[in-house]
Amino acid sequence: MKSTDPGVKTEGGVWRIANGILEIAVSPAGGLVHLRDLKSGHTFAVQPAGSPVWNAALRDTEGKTRTIAPEGPCRIAHRESGELAELTLSWAGESLGATVRVSLARNSPVSEWHITVENNTEDALWEVCFPRVGGLGKIAGDGDGDRLAVPFLWGAGIPNPVDLICQGKLKTPATDFSEYSSADSGAQARPGIAYSYPGMMTMQLLAYYHPERAGIYFGAHDPHANFKRFGAYGETGGESIDLVMLNFPEERVQGGLNYWMPYPTMVGVFAGEWWKATEIYREWAIGQEWCKKGPLRQRKDIPAWIKEVDLWYWNYTSKYWVYHSPEEIVPALKDLQKRMDTGVCIHWYEWNDWPFNQNIPESFPMTYQWKARLAKGLEELHQAGIHAIPYTNARLWDSTTEAYRTQGGPESVVLNEKGRPRPWGRPGSNSGTWLTMCPYARPYQEKIKRLMREIVEEAGMDGAYLDQITSSFTLPCFVAEHGHPRGGGNSWYSGYRQMMDGIRATLNTKHPDVIWTSEDVIECYLDLFDTNLSRHAAELNNRYGDGWLPIPMFHSVYHDYAMTYGTVQTLDQPFPDAYYFGEALVMTGGSQPMVCGYFAHHVGTDAFSDYLGYLERLVKARKRARNYLTYGRWLPPVAMEAQEVDVKWSDQARPKRTPAVLSTCWGDEAGSVGIVMVNHTGEEQKVRYSFRAADYGLPAGELVLLELAPEGEKVVAAGLSADFQREESIGPRQPRVFMVRPA
Repeated sequence: MKSTDPGVKTEGGVWRIANGILEIAVSPAGGLVHLRDLKSGHTFAVQPAGSPVWNAALRDTEGKTRTIAPEGPCRIAHRESGELAELTLSWAGESLGATVRVSLARNSPVSEWHITVENNTEDALWEVCFPRVGGLGKIAGDGDGDRLAVPFLWGAGIPNPVDLICQGKLKTPATDFSEYSSADSGAQARPGIAYSYPGMMTMQLLAYYHPERAGIYFGAHDPHANFKRFGAYGETGGESIDLVMLNFPEERVQGGLNYWMPYPTMVGVFAGEWWKATEIYREWAIGQEWCKKGPLRQRKDIPAWIKEVDLWYWNYTSKYWVYHSPEEIVPALKDLQKRMDTGVCIHWYEWNDWPFNQNIPESFPMTYQWKARLAKGLEELHQAGIHAIPYTNARLWDSTTEAYRTQGGPESVVLNEKGRPRPWGRPGSNSGTWLTMCPYARPYQEKIKRLMREIVEEAGMDGAYLDQITSSFTLPCFVAEHGHPRGGGNSWYSGYRQMMDGIRATLNTKHPDVIWTSEDVIECYLDLFDTNLSRHAAELNNRYGDGWLPIPMFHSVYHDYAMTYGTVQTLDQPFPDAYYFGEALVMTGGSQPMVCGYFAHHVGTDAFSDYLGYLERLVKARKRARNYLTYGRWLPPVAMEAQEVDVKWSDQARPKRTPAVLSTCWGDEAGSVGIVMVNHTGEEQKVRYSFRAADYGLPAGELVLLELAPEGEKVVAAGLSADFQREESIGPRQPRVFMVRPA
């Protein structure tokens, strides 16, 4: 047997499955002893006695739960072929029996894990914790170079996760503000973080790594987007964390049922930065249902006009939606269109002259006077080639409204296992009457379909923004009358898919140029929405400690399959450096930029002139680079040396430390590589970077470097070797776009 062939051996009672890249060691009791990256030699999760890889919770008829760990001895079997090796771990417990399969293929850096659980009780199988990779200590030294990459929203790079988690400094965002927010119900007493999927966990993986040592890939390759939770936990004052996946049986309240995991979970290793983990994920991801319509460049069902938008407009300021009238918005949009010389679209809040989310999700009726003003404004926008989509909500329903009572609200509401609804809203707010609707419930699906028809055919809009579909957390629904299993499965995913398929089949057939968008991003609805608001790409806060920054995890997998737009930076915000840095993140991340807080009374004045001048330069550079920044595949950035600067974003927190010049790389169908650089500081910056053709799939031979400059495409250097280094100067708050291709 070759060293790279997958195989199994046992020594001293410890079983090892390996393939020359990855080794997994299991104790006689079936616990995880370690994971080892055989190329780097780094060993993770060293637990000589073995750490349990699963447990499960049972729920009795009174609603009390108890956790069951593996019971009794573990029977271990194995099989091998030239292409695959497999370990089978079996427990015949009194309460729960379980069988775990761990398989490893030739040349694969990841192993596939699967579990079945036999329920020998009359209680309901409530949740299954599997796999559990325990005892992950710091990878190198004091942990300052360690990172946990989480696809929360756009993506988050969390520094020194062991210390941050074990010191209790990481807080899981409870965006839903319900008892089932993002908190992991099975581990609330432990410090850590947890994320629901589908929800603000936008892809199904975590990556714990040190870029110069080794990394762990921890994920699920679930093509049906079943409800699950990913978590990272520690002990207060501890020195290690556990990576945990919580899985939920479809029928969670019926006693005596067994569980068979309907998707594989993946545990493996990678070397390098976080994007080496997303490269593994992409190999699987782009073959799933949500990518089957093909890359964005090939999508004929997405209107051409939205692909040519390089600037979005949001009538949002730091004081929220102060101005919403056509008289304030239309002149501002036309001025921006002329100044930026590109396609523009408005993301319009309070478009119907109602206070934000009044009678949610209702949008009609409008007064006669307002309807006439809106129609006039839309006509003027459309004549100028400007498009408009309004805000709506497709997840909540105000339970105080007549429509809720008469159009199927009570029949559609999400109820938990105790029969209680799930209000959305911060404690003390007036949104406690907004109830979360089950997307699988037919009355709610029909309600949203009718609303979308009214918005397009009666209001004359160019589509709609359906808030919260692609962002807010899945809430397990226990209403059998909705037609889905109680508490688990993929009813959230399949329900919204039914809803959006119905909307597209009805309205896009009659109105092929309308678009649909939602809040934030998520993989499993990519084919249902034409673009998505990804404003958190520019977000700066201390959710994950002082050192974290957004990272484009989602775009590293899906950029050539999905468009995004937006920012959290407003023109009236008080921290200029944060504005310039935030918009550089948007630009280099591959999203369509957005302007927030510009109105008719600003037109013709010097208000926000520095911000708008900077934004104009970014937008025009993006237009020149549309081949990459709209259609291109995200590629790893070049190795670059640049000055480090501090970005002040708050009076209450330390500045963010960041390179003065941000850069990203992009690939196109012709095989060229685009390099986008943005200097977000007020001083000229010099950078030195290295380019290796092999890293980007370019053939050996001479290369030519061009710049997509304002005056046109120009040659910067010809006859470059396949591996070259260059130094560039970038002016204050300026973008530069380069292209590398074979000579």
